[in-house]
Amino acid sequence: MLYRHQNHLYWGIMDDLHNLKVIYESQRDIAIKYLQKQYDARILVSENVDNYPISLAVTIPLDTLIVTLIVDIPFNFPDTFPKVKLDEQSFDKFFPI
Repeated sequence: MLYRHQNHLYWGIMDDLHNLKVIYESQRDIAIKYLQKQYDARILVSENVDNYPISLAVTIPLDTLIVTLIVDIPFNFPDTFPKVKLDEQSFDKFFPI
């Protein structure tokens, strides 16, 4: 958005950054609701709130095992993909492979 001040034009950078933050939050909320509805995901306390404001635990049944994935959704999702890892108990089931 352009602004005029004393015969000079300025880009409304702050407005653009605010709009981008709103878009990121909206897309993150859609992803959270989807994971909660489809996989009964639980919200966890994030280990790195600045980069990954939301963490979810998703439990998935595999043949004879049930594993829990931790999905860390970044602040700029969907421009950056979530980080997915096994929780500690699930890791212990698989290690050493």
